[in-house]
Amino acid sequence: EAEAEAMKLNGQQIAGGIITAHPEKSVGAAIDAFVEKTDDREGRGAISAGHLANVIGGAESWKPLLLNGVAFSEMQCMDVDADQIERLLADNFRHPVTGEPLAFNTIKNKLDPLKKVFDLAVKKRWCVDNVARMVDFEEVKYKGLDAAETSQLERIDLNQINKLIELGFELNSRSDAMAMAFACWTGLRSGEMRALKWKHVLWDRMEVCKLTGKQVHA
Repeated sequence: EAEAEAMKLNGQQIAGGIITAHPEKSVGAAIDAFVEKTDDREGRGAISAGHLANVIGGAESWKPLLLNGVAFSEMQCMDVDADQIERLLADNFRHPVTGEPLAFNTIKNKLDPLKKVFDLAVKKRWCVDNVARMVDFEEVKYKGLDAAETSQLERIDLNQINKLIELGFELNSRSDAMAMAFACWTGLRSGEMRALKWKHVLWDRMEVCKLTGKQVHA
């Protein structure tokens, strides 16, 4: 533990001086400083009122969060690590009814202001690294077959699909309409369509298949 602490202090010294604990160097203080600076940007016309509200709201949403019973806002900037922020994201930013994680963009609108808060903390030498920018956070685009089957999206029936295709031929170029018809009738995504080869088309059976080794998926 002593060696780890010594390495930490050495790193801080290399980055511009040893950083000591102080209430004014807490996450809450960094958020307040960021909000004040952002308010000034709106006053100078560098940011719109709507964007200002979103950015400030995203930053201040971290203040009341608890980590092991300790308010995140009271933690020293230099004591926070990326794993702790990831835990806060996973435990707090969820739908109040379903408990499912909030949409990617919603969480991103919370995390992005925190990155800027720690940018400011690094600039003030309240910490060495911006740990918020080390957070492992990416959009989950595919949640599995079960999630797709239980989706709340309304299904489009065959008659609606055919009407859409007919409208496409009426309004768009023939090539675009044919691409849309092919996508609707096969259920292929655009990337899958672009990857098709002639060997995937079974003309005698009027089917499009994907060949994987000796397996054929219709």
